[in-house]
Amino acid sequence: MKKNLLSLILILTIFLGIKINAQNIGFDPFLGTTTSNINFRSGPGTSYNIIKVIPGNSTVYVFSKNDYKGFYKSIDIESGKVGWLSKDLVKWAKDVDTNSAGGFTSMGETDEYNSELKITNQSGKTITLVIADETYYISPHSTITEFIEPGNKTFTASAPGVIPSSGFKNFDSHNGYDWTFWIETTRR
Repeated sequence: MKKNLLSLILILTIFLGIKINAQNIGFDPFLGTTTSNINFRSGPGTSYNIIKVIPGNSTVYVFSKNDYKGFYKSIDIESGKVGWLSKDLVKWAKDVDTNSAGGFTSMGETDEYNSELKITNQSGKTITLVIADETYYISPHSTITEFIEPGNKTFTASAPGVIPSSGFKNFDSHNGYDWTFWIETTRR
């Protein structure tokens, strides 16, 4: 019994250690260019599933210049999905501007301690919204409601074929926030 408990503690420590380290990559986003065909993976390592192969010379969004075990947490611009890329096959192209509110608007006070987020997708594409280390995929023409711990959080919002928007937002306790997405195109 004691041996099983020790094994469980060791497994939890390893699992939590990986999660904590993966979360501590920081937030210093940039657009990168893939230097050759690259495996876009579900986690930071070659043992993780390949989501897709991103062609060489593709633009990718990278959450931070800090890597985790040689991998960058990234967004594939073409699909809007979050995954991991080998740091060695991505070169910096340009820094990404961040803002301090994004499209979040206050809905006022709530009875819940955690911040309530109502996210509406009015577009015909799936929206990817990353808040801190939580990723939400919002289907076209739908609304989701989530509750998050209050505090200053990073966010990144994207859709397939769209350069992500990034920034910081302070979410207060007992408050609700709304963000409605649509995709605007301009013809020249």
